[in-house]
Amino acid sequence: MATSIGNLTDGQLLERFANRRDGEAFAQLVHRHGPLVLGVCRQMLRQEQDAEDAFQATFLVLSRKARSIRRAEALPNWLYGVATRLATRMKAAALRRRKREVALVERPSSEPAPEGELGDLGPILYEEIGHLPDKYRIPFVLCYLEGKTNEQTARQLGCPDGTVFSRLARARERLRARLKRRGVVLSSATLAATLLGLSQQASAAVPESLEAVTTQRALRFGSGNLGGVSDVPHRVTNLATSGVRSPAWPKLLIAGLLVLVALAVLAFGLLPRPRPVDDSVNERLQGTWDATAVNMGGFQVPGRPASQVTFGGNQMTLAGTSGSYRVDAAKDPMHLDWIVQGTANHGIFRFDGDELTLCFMQAPNDAPGNRPSRPTDFSPQPGKIITTFKRQQH
Repeated sequence: MATSIGNLTDGQLLERFANRRDGEAFAQLVHRHGPLVLGVCRQMLRQEQDAEDAFQATFLVLSRKARSIRRAEALPNWLYGVATRLATRMKAAALRRRKREVALVERPSSEPAPEGELGDLGPILYEEIGHLPDKYRIPFVLCYLEGKTNEQTARQLGCPDGTVFSRLARARERLRARLKRRGVVLSSATLAATLLGLSQQASAAVPESLEAVTTQRALRFGSGNLGGVSDVPHRVTNLATSGVRSPAWPKLLIAGLLVLVALAVLAFGLLPRPRPVDDSVNERLQGTWDATAVNMGGFQVPGRPASQVTFGGNQMTLAGTSGSYRVDAAKDPMHLDWIVQGTANHGIFRFDGDELTLCFMQAPNDAPGNRPSRPTDFSPQPGKIITTFKRQQH
């Protein structure tokens, strides 16, 4: 690969590819950031083929969305977000398949994790890294997932070395706290050793054959010429297409604004058929509940959302928008249909002590005529809006 290309910044490479369709520039981006993406995919997906498929799909998405990346210096953070989102989607699809399949052969009770992997901690760790605020996550990704030094990260972000050092320290502190809330207690030394392992993983080269085929397929996908190419697995193109259509939540991840966005998205649906109301469940819903957490598309919204939902009689009011509602407690999970101006939003809900969780599917941005279906579970994943509320105490 030419030295002149290798010395260009991410911004210059993105500009050359986005404006000139420079294949050599794109190949350099795959070569430069491939270890980060493949490392994330391998930690989140235990099967090597799944990891390679998610790896390819991530760069296929980049080939389509290169023009939309506003902060080229934070490209590794952008790739990390796409890779984790696609890997999460693959895991959810695999789980659905397993639930439908009947096991004919008993599987071994346990298998050792491949050398260099974090075992069961890997997916949790990467998920919680994704919940860090941008100002902490971006230098964290550059240092620990791409293996850059503090000085290199500071130069790339255009900030003092001390700023990177302090933000990394706060990122580690927040990460330890988040892991502890999930029952994963790590000492400072253990967390440091784990993060060192991530940095070492970032230096592992991507197999040349995988790098080459990914570049070729991404260039065709970006130009719209992938259709009909028989050597591209359908699930790679399907996964990449879903990634292109997935909504991006960049700097606008402000809790209050996201609540408004959620309300706008929920304005799709079909008028439901009347269902019997379980009086005891309906009575339990009555009153006002304050939002405590919002998960959008598999990513936790930082901060405490300023929103609430009120149930009174047969009326449901969410963040100032009112409509009638119906519940069907005979379903598992329980169904809730919120009807606003004749349009129904099909969701599910559950109780956990004095907590209430509501879950709705997000309508596709690119197909407003398609009504979102009702979610089937509360697992955080792309396309879902999950809000947790706590009953107001009087």
